[in-house]
Amino acid sequence: MSRVLFVRHGETTWNREGRIQGWASTPLTGRGRDQARATGELLRAAGVDRVVASDLQRARETARLFREGPQRSVRYGEGGDAGRARGRGDEGPPGGEGRRGGGTGAAGADAAGLDSPLSFERAWRERDFGELQGLDRSAVADRHPGFEPDESLVAVESVPDGESLADFRCRVTAGWESLCSDFGEETVAVVTHGGPLRAVVAEVTGLDVPTLAREWSPANCGITEVDVPGDPTVVRRDDTSHLE
Repeated sequence: MSRVLFVRHGETTWNREGRIQGWASTPLTGRGRDQARATGELLRAAGVDRVVASDLQRARETARLFREGPQRSVRYGEGGDAGRARGRGDEGPPGGEGRRGGGTGAAGADAAGLDSPLSFERAWRERDFGELQGLDRSAVADRHPGFEPDESLVAVESVPDGESLADFRCRVTAGWESLCSDFGEETVAVVTHGGPLRAVVAEVTGLDVPTLAREWSPANCGITEVDVPGDPTVVRRDDTSHLE
């Protein structure tokens, strides 16, 4: 079977505060870390072969926590640099990480995919929201009267000092096409953000991003599954049953 399991990162401090994240280095909350660990258990059971992630901090942290089961939980500080991360990765150059030792026997084999080196890619970053980053929606509406507080920023054509919708879609589509071109009989997990998730689903289903953005706000650590062989097909969208 060839499939991609897309995962939005775990809950962050700025998710909880209702602030626009964009490329900011925002850490996960305690709840977000628990969501990531629970998602790791699901991915392990699903036989994931490899993990690709956005190179932004919240996606990196989520991907790394996949390797921890609830019984191996560790404490992480809530602090972190919440400043802008424009034009660079948050935590060093993208690419693989060192392999972490797995178990032996059947359990070790099941976890091998999650224990293999992680790949961090800029293509899967959230959209750069420029000067809107760090603001909540009411503050955005105050500064930009044409913006409706209930409107998804993903659907806005342009933002001051940020990435246009066209450039954002081009970046994500290139990442999606690159992933599909390098696909075998495998299950790949991709840790990304709400914007890229909607961009890929729009690409696969033929919907436009603004329409999809109005009807769907991806949940933290929700699973969206896409079968890849032939014409890609969305099998499920935003499944959070593993978090209940």
